[in-house]
Amino acid sequence: MLTLGASIIVTACGTDGFGGFAAPTLAPTSIQPTFVRVTVTPAPTETPTPTPLPTATLEPQIIDFGPPEFPLAFDPELVEERPMDEEILEAWSRYVRNTTFTHEFADNALELCSHGLVLMNNQPHEFIQNWRIVRSPLIGSYNWGVVQIEIDIVGGNWAGRKWSIATLTRFDDKVWVTNTQSTTQALFSRSQACIDRVT
Repeated sequence: MLTLGASIIVTACGTDGFGGFAAPTLAPTSIQPTFVRVTVTPAPTETPTPTPLPTATLEPQIIDFGPPEFPLAFDPELVEERPMDEEILEAWSRYVRNTTFTHEFADNALELCSHGLVLMNNQPHEFIQNWRIVRSPLIGSYNWGVVQIEIDIVGGNWAGRKWSIATLTRFDDKVWVTNTQSTTQALFSRSQACIDRVT
């Protein structure tokens, strides 16, 4: 009886084990490739010759070496016939150019050199450049000599904006700053640092 039980177990197991199934026989398959190999010959590349950037041509400007002197032909208190705007702006520009500018309420003196260069302590200013004289909106028919010193902010949080650092006017034989907490005299002196950069 023991021998019969063992043979039943062996017979039941067979080669697939209890509950086993024979692996199905699959027909062999052959899949053709879906791509075609193409030989590509790379085109010869030429290293482009870099085109040099054009150098900005700076217009010649008159250089004054002595103390700044306001041109009396552009003093509204002395001249009856109003000059053209372009003449007014050019006269003021020449007066301010290559000077150190300050006034009673200024935190620092600025050196306003040729071609818009702004220096502070004899070095190019980190945040402001490109000074110029522009027509002030405060100009009037009787007081046509009101102008502004405008600069570009080139660094810091306000980079990309313009700033009118001073509104200037001429009366009582002096130049005054009027956009401060109270009108105060503008002080201009010749900047040797500016002169050294243009000579």
